[in-house]
Amino acid sequence: MVIFQCGALCLGSRALGQPVSKGLEFEIASVKPANPDVRTSNVLLGEGESLTIVNVPLRKIITYAYDIRDFQLAGGPGWIGVERYDIAAKTAAGGRPASEPSPETDDQRKDRVLRVRERLRSLLADRFGLHAHFEQRERTVLRLRIAKGGPKLSEVTSPQGRVSTLDGHIQGYGAPVSMLATQLSLATGLVVEDETGLSGKYDFVVDWAPDNADPSDSRPSIFTAVSQLGLRLERANGPVNILIIDHVERPSAN
Repeated sequence: MVIFQCGALCLGSRALGQPVSKGLEFEIASVKPANPDVRTSNVLLGEGESLTIVNVPLRKIITYAYDIRDFQLAGGPGWIGVERYDIAAKTAAGGRPASEPSPETDDQRKDRVLRVRERLRSLLADRFGLHAHFEQRERTVLRLRIAKGGPKLSEVTSPQGRVSTLDGHIQGYGAPVSMLATQLSLATGLVVEDETGLSGKYDFVVDWAPDNADPSDSRPSIFTAVSQLGLRLERANGPVNILIIDHVERPSAN
Protein backbone atom coordinates (compact mmCIF):
# COMPACT_ATOMS: atom_id res chain seq x y z
CA MET A 1 0.00 0.00 0.00
CA VAL A 2 1.28 3.42 -0.91
CA ILE A 3 0.61 6.20 1.62
CA PHE A 4 0.83 9.70 0.39
CA GLN A 5 0.65 12.63 2.78
CA CYS A 6 -0.36 15.44 0.73
CA GLY A 7 -1.36 19.06 0.99
CA ALA A 8 -3.70 21.13 -1.20
CA LEU A 9 -5.72 19.29 -3.80
CA CYS A 10 -5.14 21.72 -6.67
CA LEU A 11 -2.31 23.91 -7.85
CA GLY A 12 -2.91 27.65 -8.13
CA SER A 13 -4.63 29.15 -11.11
CA ARG A 14 -1.30 30.45 -12.42
CA ALA A 15 -0.48 26.86 -13.42
CA LEU A 16 -3.56 26.45 -15.60
CA GLY A 17 -2.79 25.93 -19.26
CA GLN A 18 0.97 26.02 -18.68
CA PRO A 19 3.25 23.25 -19.98
CA VAL A 20 5.46 21.29 -17.63
CA SER A 21 8.57 23.36 -17.02
CA LYS A 22 11.78 22.53 -15.19
CA GLY A 23 12.70 24.30 -11.98
CA LEU A 24 14.67 22.84 -9.11
CA GLU A 25 16.44 19.58 -9.96
CA PHE A 26 17.91 16.63 -8.09
CA GLU A 27 21.71 16.48 -8.28
CA ILE A 28 21.80 12.68 -8.55
CA ALA A 29 18.90 10.50 -9.71
CA SER A 30 18.48 6.87 -10.67
CA VAL A 31 15.39 5.62 -12.53
CA LYS A 32 14.80 1.96 -13.33
CA PRO A 33 11.97 -0.54 -13.77
CA ALA A 34 10.91 -2.05 -10.45
CA ASN A 35 11.73 -5.61 -9.50
CA PRO A 36 8.58 -7.61 -10.34
CA ASP A 37 9.14 -9.80 -7.28
CA VAL A 38 8.73 -6.84 -4.91
CA ARG A 39 5.23 -6.67 -3.41
CA THR A 40 5.38 -3.47 -1.35
CA SER A 41 5.27 0.11 -2.62
CA ASN A 42 6.67 3.22 -0.95
CA VAL A 43 7.25 6.92 -1.50
CA LEU A 44 9.73 8.05 1.15
CA LEU A 45 10.97 11.58 1.83
CA GLY A 46 14.53 11.33 3.13
CA GLU A 47 17.07 13.68 4.68
CA GLY A 48 17.21 17.14 3.20
CA GLU A 49 15.38 16.93 -0.11
CA SER A 50 16.12 13.34 -1.08
CA LEU A 51 13.39 11.02 -2.33
CA THR A 52 13.09 7.24 -2.62
CA ILE A 53 10.30 5.65 -4.65
CA VAL A 54 9.98 1.86 -4.68
CA ASN A 55 7.72 -0.18 -6.96
CA VAL A 56 5.24 2.59 -7.84
CA PRO A 57 3.36 2.98 -11.16
CA LEU A 58 4.32 6.07 -13.13
CA ARG A 59 0.73 7.35 -12.90
CA LYS A 60 0.98 7.55 -9.10
CA ILE A 61 4.43 9.13 -9.32
CA ILE A 62 2.96 11.88 -11.50
CA THR A 63 0.07 12.49 -9.10
CA TYR A 64 2.55 12.76 -6.22
CA ALA A 65 4.76 15.18 -8.14
CA TYR A 66 1.80 17.49 -8.86
CA ASP A 67 -0.01 16.96 -5.54
CA ILE A 68 -3.21 15.84 -7.25
CA ARG A 69 -5.52 12.85 -6.93
CA ASP A 70 -5.87 10.12 -9.53
CA PHE A 71 -9.18 11.54 -10.78
CA GLN A 72 -7.37 14.82 -11.58
CA LEU A 73 -5.06 13.13 -14.13
CA ALA A 74 -6.21 12.58 -17.71
CA GLY A 75 -4.62 11.33 -20.91
CA GLY A 76 -1.47 9.31 -21.40
CA PRO A 77 -1.00 5.69 -22.53
CA GLY A 78 -2.30 2.79 -20.49
CA TRP A 79 1.17 1.58 -19.48
CA ILE A 80 1.66 4.51 -17.06
CA GLY A 81 -0.84 2.87 -14.71
CA VAL A 82 0.76 -0.57 -14.98
CA GLU A 83 4.52 -0.28 -15.32
CA ARG A 84 6.24 0.32 -11.98
CA TYR A 85 9.50 2.15 -11.29
CA ASP A 86 12.15 2.65 -8.63
CA ILE A 87 13.58 6.14 -8.21
CA ALA A 88 16.44 7.16 -5.93
CA ALA A 89 17.08 10.90 -6.04
CA LYS A 90 19.33 13.10 -3.93
CA THR A 91 20.43 16.69 -3.59
CA ALA A 92 22.79 18.46 -1.22
CA ALA A 93 20.45 21.43 -0.94
CA GLY A 94 17.58 21.89 1.45
CA GLY A 95 18.87 20.10 4.52
CA ARG A 96 18.51 21.66 7.96
CA PRO A 97 21.71 22.62 9.78
CA ALA A 98 23.05 19.85 12.00
CA SER A 99 23.26 22.30 14.92
CA GLU A 100 19.54 23.09 14.75
CA PRO A 101 18.01 21.44 17.83
CA SER A 102 14.31 22.14 17.27
CA PRO A 103 12.11 19.63 15.42
CA GLU A 104 10.87 20.43 11.95
CA THR A 105 7.63 22.40 12.05
CA ASP A 106 4.60 21.76 9.84
CA ASP A 107 5.44 24.80 7.71
CA GLN A 108 9.08 23.75 7.30
CA ARG A 109 8.08 20.25 6.24
CA LYS A 110 5.45 21.62 3.86
CA ASP A 111 8.06 23.85 2.19
CA ARG A 112 10.49 20.93 1.94
CA VAL A 113 7.86 18.70 0.34
CA LEU A 114 7.01 21.43 -2.17
CA ARG A 115 10.67 21.65 -3.20
CA VAL A 116 10.96 17.87 -3.52
CA ARG A 117 7.87 17.77 -5.72
CA GLU A 118 9.31 20.51 -7.94
CA ARG A 119 12.53 18.50 -8.32
CA LEU A 120 10.50 15.38 -9.14
CA ARG A 121 8.60 17.26 -11.85
CA SER A 122 11.94 18.22 -13.42
CA LEU A 123 13.04 14.58 -13.28
CA LEU A 124 9.82 13.42 -14.97
CA ALA A 125 10.41 15.95 -17.77
CA ASP A 126 14.03 14.79 -18.18
CA ARG A 127 13.68 11.02 -17.92
CA PHE A 128 10.12 10.39 -19.08
CA GLY A 129 9.75 13.30 -21.52
CA LEU A 130 6.62 14.35 -19.64
CA HIS A 131 4.77 17.29 -21.14
CA ALA A 132 1.37 18.25 -19.75
CA HIS A 133 -0.91 21.15 -18.97
CA PHE A 134 -3.69 22.03 -16.53
CA GLU A 135 -7.30 22.69 -17.44
CA GLN A 136 -10.24 23.60 -15.22
CA ARG A 137 -13.27 21.34 -15.66
CA GLU A 138 -16.61 21.29 -13.90
CA ARG A 139 -16.85 18.35 -11.50
CA THR A 140 -18.80 17.21 -8.47
CA VAL A 141 -17.00 18.35 -5.31
CA LEU A 142 -17.65 17.96 -1.60
CA ARG A 143 -17.66 20.96 0.73
CA LEU A 144 -16.63 20.28 4.32
CA ARG A 145 -18.56 22.60 6.62
CA ILE A 146 -19.46 22.94 10.30
CA ALA A 147 -22.73 21.19 11.16
CA LYS A 148 -25.54 22.61 13.26
CA GLY A 149 -24.47 22.48 16.91
CA GLY A 150 -20.82 23.23 16.17
CA PRO A 151 -17.69 21.11 15.80
CA LYS A 152 -16.98 18.20 18.13
CA LEU A 153 -13.21 18.11 17.76
CA SER A 154 -10.55 17.90 20.48
CA GLU A 155 -8.13 20.79 19.95
CA VAL A 156 -4.54 20.04 20.97
CA THR A 157 -1.08 21.61 20.82
CA SER A 158 1.27 19.71 18.53
CA PRO A 159 4.46 20.74 16.66
CA GLN A 160 3.67 18.46 13.72
CA GLY A 161 0.34 16.84 12.91
CA ARG A 162 -0.12 13.48 11.26
CA VAL A 163 -2.96 11.36 9.94
CA SER A 164 -3.20 7.61 9.41
CA THR A 165 -5.75 5.97 7.12
CA LEU A 166 -6.62 2.32 6.59
CA ASP A 167 -9.77 0.47 5.49
CA GLY A 168 -12.46 2.95 6.50
CA HIS A 169 -10.56 4.42 9.43
CA ILE A 170 -9.02 7.89 9.60
CA GLN A 171 -7.21 8.97 12.76
CA GLY A 172 -5.69 12.40 13.24
CA TYR A 173 -3.09 13.33 15.84
CA GLY A 174 -2.71 17.08 16.30
CA ALA A 175 -3.72 17.52 12.66
CA PRO A 176 -5.32 20.54 10.94
CA VAL A 177 -8.71 20.08 9.29
CA SER A 178 -6.96 20.42 5.91
CA MET A 179 -5.35 17.01 6.52
CA LEU A 180 -8.78 15.53 7.25
CA ALA A 181 -10.10 17.04 4.01
CA THR A 182 -7.22 15.44 2.08
CA GLN A 183 -7.96 11.99 3.48
CA LEU A 184 -11.69 12.40 2.84
CA SER A 185 -10.83 13.23 -0.77
CA LEU A 186 -8.81 10.03 -1.07
CA ALA A 187 -11.67 8.05 0.47
CA THR A 188 -14.44 9.53 -1.70
CA GLY A 189 -12.58 10.10 -4.97
CA LEU A 190 -13.82 13.69 -5.04
CA VAL A 191 -12.25 17.06 -4.31
CA VAL A 192 -13.06 18.02 -0.70
CA GLU A 193 -12.97 21.77 -0.04
CA ASP A 194 -12.35 22.79 3.56
CA GLU A 195 -14.90 25.51 4.32
CA THR A 196 -14.97 25.02 8.10
CA GLY A 197 -12.82 28.05 8.91
CA LEU A 198 -11.20 25.99 11.70
CA SER A 199 -7.53 26.91 12.13
CA GLY A 200 -6.47 24.77 15.10
CA LYS A 201 -4.96 21.29 15.38
CA TYR A 202 -7.12 18.40 16.48
CA ASP A 203 -7.27 14.76 17.48
CA PHE A 204 -10.07 12.97 15.63
CA VAL A 205 -11.29 9.57 14.49
CA VAL A 206 -13.55 8.80 11.53
CA ASP A 207 -14.81 5.23 11.07
CA TRP A 208 -17.04 4.30 8.15
CA ALA A 209 -17.93 1.33 5.97
CA PRO A 210 -16.15 1.59 2.60
CA ASP A 211 -18.04 0.74 -0.59
CA ASN A 212 -16.30 -2.64 -0.77
CA ALA A 213 -16.92 -3.50 2.90
CA ASP A 214 -18.44 -6.80 3.97
CA PRO A 215 -22.25 -6.62 4.22
CA SER A 216 -21.93 -7.42 7.92
CA ASP A 217 -19.91 -4.22 8.50
CA SER A 218 -22.12 -2.15 10.78
CA ARG A 219 -20.18 1.10 10.46
CA PRO A 220 -22.05 4.12 9.04
CA SER A 221 -21.51 5.85 5.71
CA ILE A 222 -18.64 8.30 5.47
CA PHE A 223 -21.15 11.19 5.48
CA THR A 224 -22.66 10.02 8.77
CA ALA A 225 -19.21 9.34 10.26
CA VAL A 226 -18.10 12.90 9.49
CA SER A 227 -21.26 14.30 11.08
CA GLN A 228 -20.19 12.70 14.38
CA LEU A 229 -17.35 15.26 14.42
CA GLY A 230 -19.85 18.09 14.19
CA LEU A 231 -19.02 18.56 10.51
CA ARG A 232 -20.90 17.87 7.30
CA LEU A 233 -20.07 17.00 3.71
CA GLU A 234 -22.21 18.68 1.05
CA ARG A 235 -22.20 17.83 -2.65
CA ALA A 236 -21.81 20.71 -5.09
CA ASN A 237 -20.51 21.48 -8.57
CA GLY A 238 -17.30 23.40 -8.94
CA PRO A 239 -14.15 23.87 -11.04
CA VAL A 240 -11.45 21.25 -10.56
CA ASN A 241 -7.91 21.45 -11.91
CA ILE A 242 -7.21 18.50 -14.24
CA LEU A 243 -3.67 17.68 -15.42
CA ILE A 244 -3.77 16.62 -19.09
CA ILE A 245 -0.83 14.52 -20.28
CA ASP A 246 0.25 15.67 -23.74
CA HIS A 247 3.31 13.41 -24.06
CA VAL A 248 5.13 10.82 -21.98
CA GLU A 249 7.55 8.04 -22.87
CA ARG A 250 9.38 5.24 -21.14
CA PRO A 251 12.44 6.53 -19.26
CA SER A 252 15.83 7.11 -20.76
CA ALA A 253 18.72 5.06 -19.42
CA ASN A 254 20.43 6.27 -16.25
